[in-house]
Amino acid sequence: MSSKIKKTNIIIFCYNRPKHIKKLILNLDKIKNRKIYVVCDGPKSKSDKNFVNKVRKIINNSNLNISKKIYFESNIGVRNIFKIGLDWVFRFEKQIIILEDDILASKSFFSFCDKLLIKYKNKKKISQIAGCNINEKITKNYNDSYFYSRYSNIWGWATWKDRWISYDNNFTKLKYLLNSKSFIKNCKSKKEYSFWKKYFSIHFNNKEVGTWDYAWTYTNFLKNRASIVPKNNLIQNIGFDIGTGKNPKKLSNLKKKNINLKLKYPKTIYTDIKYDNYCSAKVYSIPSLEWRIKKKILNIFELINIK
Repeated sequence: MSSKIKKTNIIIFCYNRPKHIKKLILNLDKIKNRKIYVVCDGPKSKSDKNFVNKVRKIINNSNLNISKKIYFESNIGVRNIFKIGLDWVFRFEKQIIILEDDILASKSFFSFCDKLLIKYKNKKKISQIAGCNINEKITKNYNDSYFYSRYSNIWGWATWKDRWISYDNNFTKLKYLLNSKSFIKNCKSKKEYSFWKKYFSIHFNNKEVGTWDYAWTYTNFLKNRASIVPKNNLIQNIGFDIGTGKNPKKLSNLKKKNINLKLKYPKTIYTDIKYDNYCSAKVYSIPSLEWRIKKKILNIFELINIK
């Protein structure tokens, strides 16, 4: 691999959170020689418009090296805006680093992506480079710098045009996937299978609800593709105060770290069983009925205390 690695450009997705975009811009202040693309969703209401305008003013007055931007007049929504935005950016780029306004990345994340986007350019079974490791206690002592997972975490990530082109927001082959023996076998438990069946079906049945990333995960399951994950977590999500999506709060304490950029590469591509078992059990499984009842009671008590 060449000693001079080509720097990958960045796309930012944002909406109505001025405090978050300020922190992201500050985070990107030291990231030089990369073009920035911006996609900003439009307001849902008149009251919303004020916050959206504040976000755009902050971006327009920043020192970011903005190449192109799309500012929508009306609200597109989180379900559809990523397809529109990434389809658009891939008219100009063959690979891209993707950040949302609530994602702060360590400095080494960008070079980590640069190197692996080149290394795996022609390895079509790799869907993306992730920056987020949701449990580095499992992986921090690995000899290799990264590993592979079947899950597509999108808190700071990078991908290629030829992977994104297969993105299917309509879940066209959902029935085929859910009945596939390999998919059923790859789910770590019945609870995980029930999780994907429930949320994929919700998105299939109503094209205007939900979020964009379920379709990305579905596409990667369908293509049997794996994601690259760093052994150290390189991302911090600051969006738990005013979330536009449903970020799992159990992951709110993740802190971003750097990684040694003299990367040690795994010799073979195989998904990490320990890490994926953890993801399946803690993030991608339908909770038991007992747990859901307990959670509901706790929420009621929280509301009583607030009042």
